[in-house]
Formats: sequence, structure tokens, C-alpha cells
Amino acid sequence: MRIKTSNGAIVNVNSMKRSITIEGIELGSDCQALVSKHQDGTGTITLVFDGKII
Repeated sequence: MRIKTSNGAIVNVNSMKRSITIEGIELGSDCQALVSKHQDGTGTITLVFDGKII
């Protein structure tokens, strides 16, 4: 799924590679995405990061 946000950022979720790309920066093993497509042509991507709060 590929979404253009309201501020112009492009977020791409590649389910085959299990990676997320935001503005050309690819996030891999520490980030997962939950995606949903809506009937009005919009979509929602929820990013889940694994890590430690610093």
C-alpha cells in the first residue's frame, strides 16, 4: 500500500519484503505495519515499532 499524507510525505508498505519506506528511508525488522483500505479511496497505515523507550 502506498499513501501520500496531507503534508506530502509518501509512505509505502511492501508486504512481500515486510518493509516500510517513509520519504525514501526503508525501515525493516524493527517496524511492522497494519494497513486498511477504505471505500472512499483513502487508507490507514498504523506503524508499530519494537524498541526501548529512551
